[in-house]
Amino acid sequence: MYIRVTAYILFITMEIIPSFAQSTNNVPQTNSNDPLSWLQAFLAAGAIGVSFFLYWRQQRNERNGILKRSQQTILRELKENEEAITKRYTHESYTITRVDKITKIVSKIEINYTNAYLDSDAYASILNTGSFTHLPLETQHKLSMLYGRIRAHNELITYVDRFQDSFLLYDKSPARIEKWYKAVERYDITLTHWEKEILDHFEEVKKLLEDKK
Repeated sequence: MYIRVTAYILFITMEIIPSFAQSTNNVPQTNSNDPLSWLQAFLAAGAIGVSFFLYWRQQRNERNGILKRSQQTILRELKENEEAITKRYTHESYTITRVDKITKIVSKIEINYTNAYLDSDAYASILNTGSFTHLPLETQHKLSMLYGRIRAHNELITYVDRFQDSFLLYDKSPARIEKWYKAVERYDITLTHWEKEILDHFEEVKKLLEDKK
């Protein structure tokens, strides 16, 4: 659109104005002090200015559209992941009791996490399409932290699931299951801690994205 507007202004500048000047004076207007020459130069400069302005506005509108779509996509994915953690799936929930060998002090660690994979397709999409770079730097940083933790969470879930399959492959007795819980205590503690971090990051990222809507 802006190219056609520029071309139209330039056509008026280069063709119509000189033709008008010649038809009124019957001689070419070559004097640099002639008002029509100044008008011609002014319109030519104006055509270039209009072209740049329209191009800038088009780029700004496209960028704003990309930002809005990216924000909406990420917000939908965050909402689904938050529901997966807090509502949708059954949680692994139990208490680890430990006794210090020296002080004999008893400590309890509450395990509570959802054994479910969290989605990251929307984040991967904005990375692959380049939309990620249109987001503010702080938002990029928080999103990278959040989805880095989600990726680690999903990878650890996969590892624990495979470990469980091999650990209980030939023996699923109560004694064996008790050994299994002992074997994965450190992973369950980590997953509990990570899910709390992910929920905190959810709130930070949602606030940043909603403020920019």
